[in-house]
Amino acid sequence: FYIYKPNGSPKSKFQGVAPTGKLPASVDFGLVAQKETDNFTTLVFGDPQPYNLEEVDFFTRGIIAEVEGIKNIPFGLSMGDLVGNDLNLFNPYIQAVKKVGIPWYNVLGNHDLNFDAKADNLSDETFEAHFGPANYAFNYGKVHFIVLDDILYPDPRDHQGYWGGFTEQQLKFIENDLKVVPKDHLIVMAFHIPLSELESNDDSFRDEDRQKLFELLKDFPNTLSLSAHTHMQRQDFFDKKEGWLQEKPHHHYNIGTTSGDWYSGKLDQKGIPIAVMRDGTPKGYAFIHFSGNQYSVDYKVAGEPDNYQMKVFAPKVVAKGKHTESGIFANFFMGSKNDK
Repeated sequence: FYIYKPNGSPKSKFQGVAPTGKLPASVDFGLVAQKETDNFTTLVFGDPQPYNLEEVDFFTRGIIAEVEGIKNIPFGLSMGDLVGNDLNLFNPYIQAVKKVGIPWYNVLGNHDLNFDAKADNLSDETFEAHFGPANYAFNYGKVHFIVLDDILYPDPRDHQGYWGGFTEQQLKFIENDLKVVPKDHLIVMAFHIPLSELESNDDSFRDEDRQKLFELLKDFPNTLSLSAHTHMQRQDFFDKKEGWLQEKPHHHYNIGTTSGDWYSGKLDQKGIPIAVMRDGTPKGYAFIHFSGNQYSVDYKVAGEPDNYQMKVFAPKVVAKGKHTESGIFANFFMGSKNDK
């Protein structure tokens, strides 16, 4: 990518893009041939979100060390909140992820913003300086990925805080982008704040923007959207009652986080916080397997074998001869309302 800002970013607490000066006569990118297949797997992180260098170390030893030098994965993706408000931690985060040894894409999160920005289009200046544009698209195999900044900041309702949603410019970008994508390809949308809302009174995502997105996707039978942000793991399936415009529901996967419950809780044998998320899901990361325009998802719990996919809670002792009830509960980390 090439960022063109003749005068650079506005003055901010965290440095943005340095002045680029006049536009050069040409902007040339060398093309590097790569071998792509229709069957591949991506590695996906939710919310690394370190607030200090100690937490960067937790992320490096607890997550990165497990996937360092991983093979047969063409690229990875972090789903936003790369850091926790201190944008000086972008470089330590980059150095940690670099150890994985594969190309890496990044999504903008609400904790990656320039909070002193007065306008939404200036809230990603430091992110741009480190990672490039916050809105972009690319192809791999028969999958078309669209990465978006879905954080409206400042919140257009009261200019306080942020709100999940898209700008008209972003929606036009999606519309124009999809015009050149074959209808039989899988469309994967990646953004930080989920489309789904946990409660009936939840207003974390602007409803009309969700509906406009669904309108743009209505002619593509194969779709998936990804998010993080909640520090829980959740799978939603939007149907016609919720505004989806196709017979087959739209799968939205809200990915569990690599920081878990913000690096909290007891320490494990390595001195890293266990940080189980508030829905009971242990911290970890996802693998998304693509075969043509189809996909499947696996969640890997950090520090555990691949087959550790649920935890069963049962009483250690049941009193003999007593008429008491004892419940047994299973927490299936990748569960959804469709599972039995």
